[in-house]
Amino acid sequence: MTLPKNTHSDHHCSSGLRDGVGSRRLARLGMAAVAAFGVSAAAQAAVNINQQGLTGAWANQATSGQGMVIELYPDLLSAGTGYVFGTWYTFDTTAGGADHGRWYTYQASVTEGASQADVIIYQSTGGTFDTLGGTTTVAVGTGTIAFDSCTTGSFTYAFEDGRHGTIPLGRIMMNSNCVAAIDPPPPINGDFGLSGAWADMSTSSQGMVIEVNPVSANVFLGWFTYVADGPRDVSGQRWFTAQHPYTVGDRSLTLDLYQTTGGAFDQDVVTQTVPVGTASLKYASCTSADFDYAFTAGDLEGRSGTLHLTRIARAPEDCVY
Repeated sequence: MTLPKNTHSDHHCSSGLRDGVGSRRLARLGMAAVAAFGVSAAAQAAVNINQQGLTGAWANQATSGQGMVIELYPDLLSAGTGYVFGTWYTFDTTAGGADHGRWYTYQASVTEGASQADVIIYQSTGGTFDTLGGTTTVAVGTGTIAFDSCTTGSFTYAFEDGRHGTIPLGRIMMNSNCVAAIDPPPPINGDFGLSGAWADMSTSSQGMVIEVNPVSANVFLGWFTYVADGPRDVSGQRWFTAQHPYTVGDRSLTLDLYQTTGGAFDQDVVTQTVPVGTASLKYASCTSADFDYAFTAGDLEGRSGTLHLTRIARAPEDCVY
């Protein structure tokens, strides 16, 4: 598998995925956990990482307003070899406004029966909100994503700038489709199969990872993008979250958009999460959807539009539309 080189331009494949469509898309994708959800407790036993049920939103309850939304693609590369794509929503090392928000992505192959995977961490800069072109993605560190159970895990990171540590992770919402070795399989609900990484291919290195959770009857997503007008370095990154209760079985979902500021990288610093707009997510199938957004506050105030989303790799087998 060919992982990303040190830099790539907008249309270069860096994920090495071999499913055709997915191989061109994951690389171009780069959470604040709004306090409506608590982080799960009690570890059970290590689980098989090669399963789609681990897809979703994860966070460390001790660090306010930051976390990860990930997708696991079981057996994507071959039988017994899947793939993980993660988005990490956090902040600069010092607290500040929207220009101190930072997001990273990470990806790697995963092996059947393993509970963890070593990943490469990337940072994307140079983009423009809802626009094609201008982005550069570089490798900035390495990490290990590990799961103790269907609801607990950890992320160990080591950046080239010297930052290193381990973040304990818990699910933001309840387990839906994850199977632990010591537990009977949960009932499968096709709504959860709508979860995963999605992007509008007319934009560069931006997109979202979504969790549609029928057990919690909520949808949550992290949206990684850029400022519309402003700097093209790391201070031009922007990320938002969206969430809302939904009626299980619905395929047209109403969302509230939020922006979180004031945090510091992997630190327990009080953050401020405020509503900045509204959105709707309308699924046309298990592989396509429209995301209508309207910003009413923040530095994107007044901007509205539609992202025509495509799933980054193949749809899960349990997706039902």
